[in-house]
Amino acid sequence: MGNARRQEPKASSSSQLNSEVIALTAEVADLRTKLASYKSQMSLIVQALSQSDIHLPDLRPLSTSEPLQPEH
Repeated sequence: MGNARRQEPKASSSSQLNSEVIALTAEVADLRTKLASYKSQMSLIVQALSQSDIHLPDLRPLSTSEPLQPEH
């Protein structure tokens, strides 16, 4: 067991890496499109709710550098 060698990962070819980059780039583009659609839908929902008598809390995300403060 002491002489067991760790198997090195196989080196990927340039074309394999290029294919992976292309696939990931396409996935990122798709996710950006979906996110834009989601934001648009949420904006319409918030607008519709704000025009009704429903009062919404502040939905803006908190800064990660500020600790959560309880409301008084």
